[in-house]
Amino acid sequence: MSNADGFLRKAFTTAAYLGAVLIVPGVIAGLSLSTKLNNVPAMTPPVHAGDLPAARVADPTPKTAVVLSSAFGAEITDTLPTFDILATSGAFNVYTVAPERTVLPLTNSMSNATGLDFITDLSYADYESQIGSAPDLIAIPYLPNYSLERDLAVVDWIRAHIGPNTTILTICAGTEVLADTGLLEGRTATTNTGWMEKLELRVPTATWVRNVRYVDDGNIISSTNLASGIDATLHTVERLAGRPAAETAARRLGYTHLHALDDPRLPAVSALSVVVPVALNGAFTSGQQSIGVLLYDGMDELSLAGLIDPYTISLIATLVTVAPERTVVRSQHGVALVPRYDFRTAPPLDRALIAAGASPESKQQVMTNWSRLQPGRPVEDLFQNVGTSETAYDATLRDLAHRQNTMLARAVGQSQYYPFDESDFGSSGPPWSQALAALALGLIGAGLVFGLMHLPIRRLQPAVVASLLVVASAGCMQADPAKYADKDLSTHQFSAHQLFQVGFTASPTPPPVDQLHTWNLQVTTPDGRPVEHAAVMVRGDMPEHGHGLPTQPRITRETSPGTYMVEGMKFQMGGWWVVDFDITDGDGQTDTVRFNLVLQ
Repeated sequence: MSNADGFLRKAFTTAAYLGAVLIVPGVIAGLSLSTKLNNVPAMTPPVHAGDLPAARVADPTPKTAVVLSSAFGAEITDTLPTFDILATSGAFNVYTVAPERTVLPLTNSMSNATGLDFITDLSYADYESQIGSAPDLIAIPYLPNYSLERDLAVVDWIRAHIGPNTTILTICAGTEVLADTGLLEGRTATTNTGWMEKLELRVPTATWVRNVRYVDDGNIISSTNLASGIDATLHTVERLAGRPAAETAARRLGYTHLHALDDPRLPAVSALSVVVPVALNGAFTSGQQSIGVLLYDGMDELSLAGLIDPYTISLIATLVTVAPERTVVRSQHGVALVPRYDFRTAPPLDRALIAAGASPESKQQVMTNWSRLQPGRPVEDLFQNVGTSETAYDATLRDLAHRQNTMLARAVGQSQYYPFDESDFGSSGPPWSQALAALALGLIGAGLVFGLMHLPIRRLQPAVVASLLVVASAGCMQADPAKYADKDLSTHQFSAHQLFQVGFTASPTPPPVDQLHTWNLQVTTPDGRPVEHAAVMVRGDMPEHGHGLPTQPRITRETSPGTYMVEGMKFQMGGWWVVDFDITDGDGQTDTVRFNLVLQ
């Protein structure tokens, strides 16, 4: 063998080993991240069967502040803490306002539904009939997937309600909405770091400021990402009601990071310092925890955001909101919240958490009711110090550090732009288990290359390798029917509490793997009468793998009385699946039915 041949062989071998060490964990990481990024609640809330709560109008003596939403919801950290601070200050009557009063989703900072929904206090028509005058303060949060064409009604409402004494507060990318009103021409502002270049081009006459938590330009106050809005809102309270009011509100909420009231400068946050730890933990953490958030009357709004937003963007958990009944729950300052599940229909949970609030009696009653129905899943009260020395963001980040690792907690805190104290995380250390998982997968890849390089019959290598891969794939993708002999695979079932008979047919039949397809769902009463005009929510899960459906199936129409078309069904792999349907009839009765499927 010539020196050149020897060199090429060594180079090929080295490249093969390096490729295998990188490709195997890379493929697994990609599949894991894709599954987790798609395992999110449906953006469209389930139908609320009850009456809308009465529009809330308070004493007209204080200043009027409105927190806006689009017809498609609002970001939770931009919305609830802003509402909470303004209301806690005592200087404002605070209202949530949207084009229409209906159930809307509160989204996380990735623009995914959090599973917590709300009903605004006022529609545009309600505002005109019950208040009418320009508000003293308009707060504009990030509106998920905002576009001028879709959300022109919001832009027009802002333009029409700017009075001579109106202050505008934008939170995060809510600045884009204000930019489209034309009111930022010639002004000074900041915005979400990911929107900065886009808005510099859209409003070139404005002065755009980087690396600050907020900018005060007279009657326009703008903030950068997410929890920077806490500082901007406190500054707004200071401007409109005085420093003591801002400090008192912060103290009541447990927010101790008041330095930004005097100096809003902010060190730059590297995108890699956020993305890499979150991706590493998401890719190499097995499955996702299912966490239930118990709702009760009197919960603190900022505490809900501080629990839900960090956990839903961590990728290590999915959250569902539950209450004794699926009806409106009022927060401490009156926000009308709607859970997606009641205690009877809640999916299996790994943990049950409860937020801080101002009503210990309501909180204890809900915890007692939950423990009676779910004795094996006690409620964890992580937020007992909230409102004294910390906020829910502090407690949630600490919980992430202890249960996962410091690197993830730090990354999530940075992504939220929350001024956390890392010494609070303790000594949980780096993500050793995730790093070891990646290393083990890399070694498996290297082992495969080693085996291929040393097969005795070189000419048979391609065929052998192909055969092994086919066999391995078949082994992974095929389900052993005998293993699931105890599962009820019937396509007709009674719901959990015998309220409905439910059956389905898939098109094609049997349901295919890795292919979009349609189901028809038939819902009747126990005596066979069609259940018409029901609200139906679809959930799918693979219990042995810890992931859900890669799509968000939904009911698109009622094709005949009691028969509903379910579009967007897709199972990405073979094995044991469960599909749950949460059904609410016209009388507001809700029940859940589960179907087991074993797909080949």
